[in-house]
Amino acid sequence: VLNVSNELISTVKNMPRLYRDRTVEEMVSFFNLISNDEDTTLKTVSLIANGVTSLAGQVQQFLKYWEKKYSHIWDVDKDSFIEGYRKANHPLSVFEAEINKYKELQEQVLSEDSTSNMASLRIDCTPLKQTLVHHCETWVTKLTQLLNDIARQELESVHDYFKSNTEILKKPVLSLDMLADTVNLQKKLL
Repeated sequence: VLNVSNELISTVKNMPRLYRDRTVEEMVSFFNLISNDEDTTLKTVSLIANGVTSLAGQVQQFLKYWEKKYSHIWDVDKDSFIEGYRKANHPLSVFEAEINKYKELQEQVLSEDSTSNMASLRIDCTPLKQTLVHHCETWVTKLTQLLNDIARQELESVHDYFKSNTEILKKPVLSLDMLADTVNLQKKLL
């Protein structure tokens, strides 16, 4: 703001005055007139600078609010977290709780005000809210995909188990020991 105000004042540095007062011997340039006018120019620039400085503190507080409340949504590396989740072998209830947590966070984000007014500044949080909602959706998608992968692997494992044991049960029994093993396998499978 200070740089722009100085540049604005300097734009009139080489501008000649069109009107010349015959009573004054040396004509004061626009630049000298504006830059030395303490009552108007310097006070206005000072008021603007002070306003921007006080506004910056309010904006920082506003940013801290969003960061404190929602930074965990974007700070955590999703892929590393999901890989750790895969290795932890959590029960379905933990998956459900985690997925619901991100759905609730998504609703919280959507319920936040989209705009905020601070003195002469209006902050539009719509893009931020859209990004946070997208992060929540990504979390839900990754957790659901992991749950799907785990379920598919378990189902394939059960399918392979039955397939291999079915092949064993289809073989003709050649001895009493083999018959006992086959009967025990059938009971186990039942």
